[in-house]
Amino acid sequence: MVSTVTTRRGDLRSQRDQVHRLLNQLAELLEDLADADADSSWGWSAVPTDAVPDRVSDLSSRLQTLFFLEENDGTLEELLEEQPELRDELEGLRDEHPQLLSQLEEVGELTGSSVRPVSTWDDVESRFHRFQLALSRHQRRHDDLGQRAALVAMHE
Repeated sequence: MVSTVTTRRGDLRSQRDQVHRLLNQLAELLEDLADADADSSWGWSAVPTDAVPDRVSDLSSRLQTLFFLEENDGTLEELLEEQPELRDELEGLRDEHPQLLSQLEEVGELTGSSVRPVSTWDDVESRFHRFQLALSRHQRRHDDLGQRAALVAMHE
């Protein structure tokens, strides 16, 4: 029989893998668009831009699900019961979730709509890379905290 903890960790891992896949696809698309935007003066064919808002939306949905799973799977609560000294770090990580989602929303807004014209694709790509870096740092701190907690638990 598979334990609930193993299943939860598998769900988290799967969700994180999907977020990374979408991040990479969107980064690639934005890079192509920024390059095409820069090369447009040479008459090179443009890369279709229709997919960008949908990809940003898909990424946002996956990221919301990942954050929900991280916050509600019970692992963090178990960790706090065993190691209450980690509360501030865990709360700091949780506090970053809405900030990261807001940064991604800003990227989505820059991709334009029928009401607001698109920024240059170079601007969009730059803003996306800042978001990507912030998310990577967040996930690294999350992983580091989990590893430190596991080491402390092993030595107790």
